[in-house]
Amino acid sequence: SLQDDAEGLDKLLSFLETNRGISKVVVLGSSTGCQDAIHFLKVGMKKNLVHGIVLQAPVSDREALLAEQRSEDELRQLERFKEMASQMI
Repeated sequence: SLQDDAEGLDKLLSFLETNRGISKVVVLGSSTGCQDAIHFLKVGMKKNLVHGIVLQAPVSDREALLAEQRSEDELRQLERFKEMASQMI
């Protein structure tokens, strides 16, 4: 959850501050990690250490796929790719 991830970032930043003397960090969130980065800035206990944030590809791919209109052929292709991916796991 976002809260679990924020708590994990707090633990990491606490360790870096205490054991490595780090007093300034830049947080990078990629894809859905952007949600974690923003949430941390709202609730993180160690958010005062964050002096910058980078949001790389801050869009939910799942929601983007649902928002776009798809042709029947595209939907069949997506289903085929989904089946192929399932077989690879």
